[in-house]
Amino acid sequence: MNYKFKRLLACLLSLIMVVSVFSLTAFAAGEDETATVSEGTEWYDANATTLNIENMDDLLAFATTANAGNNFSGKTIKLMADIDLGGMTWSPIKNFLGTFDGGNHTISNFHLDATKDNSGFFYKIDFGNGTAIKNLILSDITATVGNYYVGALAYFSFAVQDYITIRNFTVTTTASEAKIGGYAGWVEWGHIRNCTIENMVVNADNGAGLIGGLAAILKADNWLQYNNIDVNGFKVTINDTDGEYAEVGGLVGQTQTGHDAPVFTNCDIKGIDVTASGLVTVGGFVARPGAHTTAKNCTTEGKIDVTGVTSADEAAGGFFGNLGWNNNESSR
Repeated sequence: MNYKFKRLLACLLSLIMVVSVFSLTAFAAGEDETATVSEGTEWYDANATTLNIENMDDLLAFATTANAGNNFSGKTIKLMADIDLGGMTWSPIKNFLGTFDGGNHTISNFHLDATKDNSGFFYKIDFGNGTAIKNLILSDITATVGNYYVGALAYFSFAVQDYITIRNFTVTTTASEAKIGGYAGWVEWGHIRNCTIENMVVNADNGAGLIGGLAAILKADNWLQYNNIDVNGFKVTINDTDGEYAEVGGLVGQTQTGHDAPVFTNCDIKGIDVTASGLVTVGGFVARPGAHTTAKNCTTEGKIDVTGVTSADEAAGGFFGNLGWNNNESSR
């Protein structure tokens, strides 16, 4: 082997060693970099009692984790910024038993599809030890509804809520059994305090079952607190001709019967604009109050046009619509 060949071979070996070292270094750096990025996108921490939502990705990660079976019991979710969902059709959060603190931030611009199932931002806010939703604003929401329940916050509410605002909620339905609430389709239990519904619009040209600014249906005992609830702007156009009931209430469509005796305190309904035709009962506060429904220091204000109502069996009132639902109704 001559000198020139030995020198060339040595150079090649040196070059191979340099490339190998560089490749290993680059690969290691790549591994570290990837791991860092991966860890940064892992939103859920099983050991944390408080989890922050700072952007849309975090919100979607929270929803996905909840719908995969994690009910967040004993944990607090904190919204740290306003989030615009860009008009997306929202998949309701179906499994949540923690505390959701909105921090007075807004989640806006989303659609609810209740044509095949009940819908809301949460599907069902169920009873749990400390389950609560508070300090949250939901804004610029649209919904299409079939024969199901819909509410901007939830289809079904069974927990405590404080300081929640629903703003600019527009609903369209052609289903005669649709149940529509600005806040929740059905309220079964839990305190609702210091809540506001602003600018709710419902188009029900072919009827609906129940419509309420707060809830379509409310069932609750008198020890629960329904205090300081305001509806500012409640526009409903409804035509029901199918022979089934249709009821529209500025706050609640229908309070239920039996031992339930809800008490509403300091609730004001303003900007009512209801145009009804066909078989429709309308009340500025509750369309059809159940037994022992009580309202204290509550007001209604606006316009109810029932000139198109076609049956004497239906009723309209500036406060309560039909007092024939059960015996012993009362208001103060």
